[in-house]
Amino acid sequence: MIKGVPRQPFIGELKCIEVDTVTAGSTPQALTGVNDFTGSARIYASTTGNGGSVDVREYSAIGIQSVVGASSGPIDTGVLCLGTNGGNCTTATHASCPGTLILDHFFDGADPFGDNDSVGTTLTLVPCTEAPETQIGPPGITVAQLLIINEFEQRFSSNRHVQCFETTRLSDIDSVPGVDPGDATSIFSVGVQGTITGQTRIRGVPTNEAGHGLLGISEETHSGARGSFSTAANLHFDGSRGAGFGDTISIPAP
Repeated sequence: MIKGVPRQPFIGELKCIEVDTVTAGSTPQALTGVNDFTGSARIYASTTGNGGSVDVREYSAIGIQSVVGASSGPIDTGVLCLGTNGGNCTTATHASCPGTLILDHFFDGADPFGDNDSVGTTLTLVPCTEAPETQIGPPGITVAQLLIINEFEQRFSSNRHVQCFETTRLSDIDSVPGVDPGDATSIFSVGVQGTITGQTRIRGVPTNEAGHGLLGISEETHSGARGSFSTAANLHFDGSRGAGFGDTISIPAP
């Protein structure tokens, strides 16, 4: 279990890498060829006083499968290769990131159960490519392209810039952030779509630089006279990043 951080509330990303301190000597090195990790994140929210409530939501950690084969063992380059990129990753140490993320969701403002409650969804995206020590380097900003499909199979599109960490309400993607009258005109609004549910397909737009893969989760909140209650979930995905468009994770020095 990872102990709680001093900052409350914590907003960010926790990344865990399995290392080998036996065969690699005194300097820990990332280990490939094994897939031992599992995990989950649990989010607590509470209100006190009359009508107070406790809300807990949980989602599974996102694992990137290590390649088992000739390249198994400690990595002495300090770089994890999530697929190949034609540069410093000619051989993959880990599986490629998803090609397309898939979010099935209620449209914001929907009342799916007819009890005068309202539902909204928050989307969190992080890039697959990261350099935790420097916080700089490729790919810089990734443009997340979003394709929204309602129950009539009508299609809408939007985009969002992702750099390091991005979390936003769906209706804020194409309107002024926060709950405001602009939410009613968002393409993620139930009033605009005319259907209760839909699907949003998300992909990192490739450029001349490799490393624009994305990972993500969603949080769904139902709000009404009885308070707010929520759930969290991992996104589904379709396919993987193609050869030459892999991602990298630079391992911090011990």
